Amino acid sequence: MSRCSILILLVAALFSPPMFGQSETVSASATTGRVATLQQQLEKGLRVRQPSEFEYVGRVAELVQQRRLPLKLVQGSFDYARRRGHRHYPFQYFRRVLELRAARIGVNLSPTAVVQ
Repeated sequence: MSRCSILILLVAALFSPPMFGQSETVSASATTGRVATLQQQLEKGLRVRQPSEFEYVGRVAELVQQRRLPLKLVQGSFDYARRRGHRHYPFQYFRRVLELRAARIGVNLSPTAVVQ
């Protein structure tokens, strides 16, 4: 293939209407679908399995809802655990990082802490 024909194919691919229409359709369908709660996202994304892990995630979601724990802090810890933690079991990394980061702002997430 010549350079000219490759260039024409690239330009056609970049500016073809189906690509733009397809991305609009995906974003429109994503906004009309059911949105998962923070607790559901944490449970699925961190592959929570044990009852104590479900309780911990529930407590974290409750603290976020009460605005005692910033959502941005939880999301950052979630992203870190999924990116840097063990691929099949990121929960333990999430828990450790979140407890360290929450302690810096004065929120106790240890297992013995009671949510009021």
